Amino acid sequence: MTEHHRDLEEAERSGNNEKLDQILTACLNVKEGEKVWIHGWDHTIDLASEIAFACKQKGAQPFVTIRTEDCWIRSLRKISKDLLETLPTIETAALGQTEARALEK
Repeated sequence: MTEHHRDLEEAERSGNNEKLDQILTACLNVKEGEKVWIHGWDHTIDLASEIAFACKQKGAQPFVTIRTEDCWIRSLRKISKDLLETLPTIETAALGQTEARALEK
C-alpha cells in the first residue's frame, strides 16, 4: 500500500468523508445522477479525488479537471490577455452539462 493510499484511508477514518458529504449536500446540493465538475490544481489532486469519490457515493457523476501551476504561470507570462479572458469552448460545453461545480484553490 502506498503512502497516498494510507493517507486517504486515514482521512476516511478521521471523518473527512462526513465533512465532504456535508459540503456536497448542504453547500452544493448534489443529488443522484447530477454531473459535478471538480476543478483543481496539481497540488490538490488528492482532495479532488476525495471529492470525486464522495460524489460517486451519492450517485452523482464527477468530472475532474486539473490545471498545473506551471501551465498557469507560463500562460500568464506568454499568452495575450484577450485569450486568457476568453472561456475555452470546451469549458463552455462542460459548464452547459454541469449541475454543480467544485473549485479548489
